Amino acid sequence: LSNQPVPVPGVPGLSMLNFDPDNAAEAYRQRVLAQLEATATEDERATVREQLSGACTTEIAAFDEFAALLASEGADAAHTFDHVVIAAGWGSAALGVERLSPVRGQLFWAEGVDPGRPAIWGPGYAIPTRSGVLVGATHDRGRTDVGVFDEDTTALLTKLSAPRPRLATRLGEARLEARAAVRATTPDHRPVCGAVGQGVWTLTGLGGRGFAWAPLLAEHLAALISATPSPVSVGHHPLVAPARYGLPAVLTHSAMRAEVD
Repeated sequence: LSNQPVPVPGVPGLSMLNFDPDNAAEAYRQRVLAQLEATATEDERATVREQLSGACTTEIAAFDEFAALLASEGADAAHTFDHVVIAAGWGSAALGVERLSPVRGQLFWAEGVDPGRPAIWGPGYAIPTRSGVLVGATHDRGRTDVGVFDEDTTALLTKLSAPRPRLATRLGEARLEARAAVRATTPDHRPVCGAVGQGVWTLTGLGGRGFAWAPLLAEHLAALISATPSPVSVGHHPLVAPARYGLPAVLTHSAMRAEVD
């Protein structure tokens, strides 16, 4: 997937795209730098680049790219849609979905280490993979950075040593790989699934339960859009509806075009 709509094979009228926030932010920085006068020094350019290196720039750039697609004219005017679904995890906040909060998480894994039986403790886990073991995860509320930190891996090993000391020792001697990402959470810790504007829908706020929630709620959202029966009982619809926060449905195609103007 790229930042341009790609038709989904076998599903007429359905397209998918993926905005890479890092690429969008870099393109945004390059546009700003290009507007500097030719007399700008390298130090001045470096200062501007540093000022545009934060999370706010990434959010602005992602929304700018999304809104530009909806507001496209001329040769790109073919990109018109009856419905737009925002399903971008924490990135949904940059696209206008409100009441989301970031929670950074880091995990690590090792190849060739047999964990034996799975271990679960509090928010942590050690589970077998096809060729090793996966251990996670940290919960850093309010953080949006996705860098990998050795101290987080050490903290996970320390917590693992209580329920599974021998496994923790073996992992301490193994080659570990790690990654970090940002979860999207909501005030009541329930997903957000439904309409957030005229023709604009969202599925986000899954927190750390994406594998559990996403398949069911994807079918639910498709049913809402197509006005067909949902696998979620009617009585449970309000539990995940965006309107449960008392917020008006403010996202519209015209509002997004206004952001570009």
